[in-house]
Amino acid sequence: MKRIPWFVIAVTVSVLMIISTFFGYFRNNSKKMGEISDQYMDEIAAGYSQLINAELNDSASYLENVSVMLQEEKNLSLEQMKDKIDEMVINSPFNYIRIIRDNGTSLYEDSAINIGDRDYYKKLTDGRSGISQPVMSRYIDERVILVYTPLVVKDLGVIGVTGIFELDDLATKFSTDTFSENASYHIVDREGEMITGEGASIKNILSKEDDFHNRKPGKISYQDGGSLINGYYSPLYVNDWFVYVKLSDKISAAMVTPFRNNALLFIVRGSLALGLLALAFVPLRDCTPG
Repeated sequence: MKRIPWFVIAVTVSVLMIISTFFGYFRNNSKKMGEISDQYMDEIAAGYSQLINAELNDSASYLENVSVMLQEEKNLSLEQMKDKIDEMVINSPFNYIRIIRDNGTSLYEDSAINIGDRDYYKKLTDGRSGISQPVMSRYIDERVILVYTPLVVKDLGVIGVTGIFELDDLATKFSTDTFSENASYHIVDREGEMITGEGASIKNILSKEDDFHNRKPGKISYQDGGSLINGYYSPLYVNDWFVYVKLSDKISAAMVTPFRNNALLFIVRGSLALGLLALAFVPLRDCTPG
């Protein structure tokens, strides 16, 4: 029986060692990359939380300035006040700004819309500022949230002013270009219901999370349409809301693929180099005197 040349055995063992080293390295680094990915996405969720907090806080400050400016304007008629607001809304963060009167109406163009049953109206009558929960607008067929602050002009029966965000606009206000179409951010309420954006309900998943109930950042994983979804949430400082960043398994695969491809290329190149070395060695053995 013909014996297998020693260099064939050496090359085979070397290739197997390279492959074994690759899989061990890949397994260890995949775990480490997962931890890095989690940390990175936690920071992304916290970043969106800061952006949205800043946007809402700045918007509230803007509306307070509107209130102060209108109060400082003496002897304005209601129509003049509306004209001033129409000018201000152009450079404001809001889709609309509306005057609220003490008879429970909100002035909209030439109409007065009844909002006397709204929670934010009741708070305005007490002289309070704030941000409303989502409501269906009576001006337009859209869900909105309202920033509200007092504006007291007794002669005109004015008690406040509201700045209105359409939720569809708020949902796309901050870019997610880094993650393309495979990631999105949402605002969710204290019950885990989505305020902005669309997608499968995560209320039942978040309801089981202690971090969510304790208003701490956290992570959830679940299946949706055959894809593994990793979600990262971080608290907002408005109405006990959270920002929720959703990441599909396509992104995780995209992060790992370049590393895996480079490792496979290393195996191919290493095996090819050993094979060429073996082929170069054969004639040297044949030419060696017995």
